[in-house]
Amino acid sequence: MKHEEDSIQKALFQWIRLATPRIPQLALAFHCPNGGRRDAREAARLKGLGVRAGVPDVMIPGKSADGNFYGIAIELKSAKGRLTDEQLGWSVRLRSVGWRCGVCHSFDEARQTIADYFGVKP
Repeated sequence: MKHEEDSIQKALFQWIRLATPRIPQLALAFHCPNGGRRDAREAARLKGLGVRAGVPDVMIPGKSADGNFYGIAIELKSAKGRLTDEQLGWSVRLRSVGWRCGVCHSFDEARQTIADYFGVKP
């Protein structure tokens, strides 16, 4: 359910804004608005500007606490949501260049995943 994923993402970015003073790496967190319904003309325009299907919902460049990764990418899904082929492809490619990738099905799971990545308490 798309609205459930939107709610998770809004809550997560609210937490990111509040936690950034304590976890400065979060200042680099971003979302690329690749999803959503568009007419054919707008879709073609955005594709020409570089919109790519399957890009993860949340991306945070920055070294992991253990130094093994260059950034973390998270795809947010509803409780029953599954990755598309495009999303799986992005995960494989990002991992190949040193990013940690994950799928989170709730705000709490996403928050904990990010905190663990940076080695801090949520």
